[in-house]
Amino acid sequence: MLAMQASARSEERQPGDSWKAPQATIQHYAARRPGTLVREELVPDYELPPVLTSQDGSQTAWPSRRAELMRLFREHVYGQAIPKPASLKTDSIRQTKLQSVPGGVCHEQRVMVEMPGGQFSFNYLLYAVESEQRPVFVMINNRDPALAAPDGENFSSFIPVKQILDAGFALAVFQHSDIAPDNGEHFREGVLSVVLPSGPRQPNSPGAITAWSWGASRVLDTLANHPLIDASRAAIIGHSRGGKTALWTGAQDPRFSLVISNNSGSQGAALTRRQFGERIDNITGSFDYWFCPNLQKYAGHESELPIDQHQLIALSAPRHVYVASADEDLWADPRGEWLGLANAHPAFKVLGVESVAPDMPMPGLDEPQTVGATSYHARTGGHNLTEWDWGQYLSTASQLWNED
Repeated sequence: MLAMQASARSEERQPGDSWKAPQATIQHYAARRPGTLVREELVPDYELPPVLTSQDGSQTAWPSRRAELMRLFREHVYGQAIPKPASLKTDSIRQTKLQSVPGGVCHEQRVMVEMPGGQFSFNYLLYAVESEQRPVFVMINNRDPALAAPDGENFSSFIPVKQILDAGFALAVFQHSDIAPDNGEHFREGVLSVVLPSGPRQPNSPGAITAWSWGASRVLDTLANHPLIDASRAAIIGHSRGGKTALWTGAQDPRFSLVISNNSGSQGAALTRRQFGERIDNITGSFDYWFCPNLQKYAGHESELPIDQHQLIALSAPRHVYVASADEDLWADPRGEWLGLANAHPAFKVLGVESVAPDMPMPGLDEPQTVGATSYHARTGGHNLTEWDWGQYLSTASQLWNED
C-alpha cells in the first residue's frame, strides 16, 4: 500500500464536512500509479444492478431473491461453497494465563474435521476471561501470525487483545493461511486440497476467500458450547483481504450478528462499477486464486458483471454491518465502500430495519455514523486496522448486544 506523509495533507476540513479525498493523496497516487482512476470527477457513469426486483420487493419474497444473489456471487466471484464437515472435533492444545488482563486466559485450540474427501485440521487462539461467558469477535488474521501471540503480551494495534478483553468481549483469531496458503502456487494445499480435484479449477471453483470464510464458520462451530463464550453474540471481522472474507462470511453464515469490513476495497465493500482504485484486472492479475476463475472474465468489463458489491452487503441484512475506510487508502476506494453500504439499503428496508441510504451524505473524516443496522467511518491515515478502528467496533458491539 502506498504510504503518505501526514504533513503532505494541506487542506483543512471542518467537522461535519462530507469526506473528500485529500488532494495530496490524489496527486501521490496519480504519480505512483499512473493510469489508476483516483479522481472522483473521472468516475464513469454506471448503473447498479438492483438489490430487489419488482417481483421480490417484499419481506416474504426476499429469501428467493437472496438465494439468487448468493448463486450469482458463487458463480462469478467467490466460487461454490465448501461443504460443512461430516464431523468436527476440538482439542485444547494449551492454556496460558494472561498477565496483562485480570482473569485473562489464552486457549490454543485445534479443530479437526472429517470431509467427504479426507481430513483437515487447523489451530486458532481464543482469548477470554475465566468464569465469564462473553460475546466473541472471530478475527481473520492476514498478517504476521506473531501478532496474535506476541512475546511478553506486547499486543499490537492490529490485534489489541487487552483492549478487546477490557471492553467485555472475547476474541477468537485464526491465521488465514492455515486454512488456505495465501500464495498462488500453494493455495490449494489447505482445505481446498480436500475438496477440489487435481488439475485446473472449474470456472466456479472456490478460491482462497471462500476457504478462509469456511474456516471462520468452523471456528464459530467450536464456540457454540464453550463455557466462556456466548456464541449467540458473535462478530466476524477482517482487514483488507480479511475484510472481503468477513463480508462473504456474513453473507453465508447468519450466525454472525455483526459483520465488520475494514478497508476491504475491491471485491469487498467498494462498488466495482466505479472502476476507482483497484479494479478487477489489478486484483485478478495478482490474486486470481482468491476468487473463482470466472471473475477474470470481467477484467476491463465491470459493467458486464451481473452483480456488484452493494448486493454482497445486502446479503447480511437485517444483521448489523460495519464498513470502514481509511482517508489515504484510495486504492480501496473509501467513497466506493460508503456507496456499497448505502446502496444495500433496499434489503434492510424490506426487512424492516433502518440503514444508511444513497441519498445520505458520506460522513466526514473520523466521524463514525450509525443508522439502524449499519455503521460507517472513514479514518485518518492509511491502509491498516488500528486501535481507533477497534474502539468504534467495540462501542458498536456494546450497543448492539447491550453490553454498555
